[in-house]
Amino acid sequence: MRKTAPPATLHDSALDFARREFLNRQKELQSMKSSLVLLEEVMPELAARGVAPHVGNLRWNAFGRKICIFCSDTRAPAKLREALLDLGFAEDSRTDYSTFFHVDLKKGRLKVHMTVYTEKAAA
Repeated sequence: MRKTAPPATLHDSALDFARREFLNRQKELQSMKSSLVLLEEVMPELAARGVAPHVGNLRWNAFGRKICIFCSDTRAPAKLREALLDLGFAEDSRTDYSTFFHVDLKKGRLKVHMTVYTEKAAA
């Protein structure tokens, strides 16, 4: 078995890295496809409330078989959590820390994980 030669230039190395990232993201999206279909059902309501997560902020936790939603704005997760609870999701688990908590929400077969910042941290 022959090993391929390493990229000759920084540009080639960056292209190789981008290809690997792209393929890994495609595999991740394929793994979470059934959960994305379920999440898609509530996206219009989340969009109407102005809290729909961007697709780039969705990741897959294969071990827990849940969608992880990441937000750069510290206030957004609390609003999103409230909207999901209003739409019939229930808290499945929660771990509290001093300035944030991790929460798993569930509705039917759909599980969502997020980090929610407390009011002091979000202010």
